[in-house]
Amino acid sequence: MLPTPRATLFLISVLIISHSSLHARDHVPWVHDVATAQQMAATNNLLVLLHFSADDCPPCRQLERKIFNKRIFGHTIGELFVPVNVNVNKHPELKQRFNITSWPTDVVI
Repeated sequence: MLPTPRATLFLISVLIISHSSLHARDHVPWVHDVATAQQMAATNNLLVLLHFSADDCPPCRQLERKIFNKRIFGHTIGELFVPVNVNVNKHPELKQRFNITSWPTDVVI
């Protein structure tokens, strides 16, 4: 099965930004709750991207330092998804609902 055009664009964007030298703050346009993200996604005909992480997760911090701070990555994610950064310690109900057992984990709904 071939990947969808959106999935292909996402993968290409990740490859491009992995070689980028831009350094700045987190550029992903995070939404703070799933309900709001779902409403925004429905209005704009987008998917919701749930990014599960934790404060004490070294790979999560590495993603923030090396990927999320890339302007092109944040822009691309914002064009394709309504992203929600879910801290598993603060939202155990979402961790359980989506059967998240390790992080970082991303779920598209």
